[in-house]
Amino acid sequence: MSKMTLEKKESLHSYLYLLPGTLVMLAFVLIPMFMSVYMSAFNITSLYGTWTFTGFGNYLSVLGDSRFWASLGRTVLFGAWGLLIGFSFGLLWSFMVARHRFLNLYRYIFYIPSVVSSITMARLWNYVFVPTDYGFANSILMGLGLVQTPVNWLGEDMITWLVLLLAFYGAGGGMTLVLFTTAINNIEESMREVAKIEGASTLQTVFMVELPLIKPVIVSYLILSIIGSFKAFENLYGLAPNSVGVETIAVYLYRNVQNSSMGYGYASAIGVVNTLIVMIIMEIYTRLPGGKTE
Repeated sequence: MSKMTLEKKESLHSYLYLLPGTLVMLAFVLIPMFMSVYMSAFNITSLYGTWTFTGFGNYLSVLGDSRFWASLGRTVLFGAWGLLIGFSFGLLWSFMVARHRFLNLYRYIFYIPSVVSSITMARLWNYVFVPTDYGFANSILMGLGLVQTPVNWLGEDMITWLVLLLAFYGAGGGMTLVLFTTAINNIEESMREVAKIEGASTLQTVFMVELPLIKPVIVSYLILSIIGSFKAFENLYGLAPNSVGVETIAVYLYRNVQNSSMGYGYASAIGVVNTLIVMIIMEIYTRLPGGKTE
């Protein structure tokens, strides 16, 4: 009897430890998620007004909305480019400094850009590329005589290229460098020694030994990056709040929330569709060869 009582106490303690996290997840993730799905079935012009049931009407409107598909295209473009730049530079920097005696110093240096919030950096870049004579970028170019009139950096013709250019800021730094260097340094030195005995070059050791061994970290990084790209908002909206050229799915959703004539239900439907797209991508990715962490 006493043994059973002890097991029950241990089980109860385990549930008590899980309770705070469960409550937080319930309050800030699960309930809002189910509420969003519920709201997507209604036409809601005011949260405190009449909710008109539309069924799948909002979803059909989303799928027939050319602006939604354009925002999806920008989401994929910006996300794929950012992932390519961040992953490539992150992996390169990591292999360069992983076993350097000043590794911690490099980590601090490369981590600095990620300390500043995304919205703050976006507003700073906005000030740099203000399309007037007094904008920092324009003043330099005009002072050097490279341009005669101010460049409209935030215009529809330039904004896409500007976003792609700014992806290089902090590329490969932050947690990317920390994760990859930690994974590389956790590899048993004996594995590298065996590769050297077998006559493998440094490059061959990297591709044939080290990269396969840090695969779980790489896969986790790619999954989190893909999910993050579909939630990209503050760095784009802060850069050009009124530009259609930065309108990803998250930005488009936010603008629909602001514009209540489209209805909160319509914005909720956009969010649900966005979530389904991410789930489908993740399912396809995990079924591809090399897509699993094991």
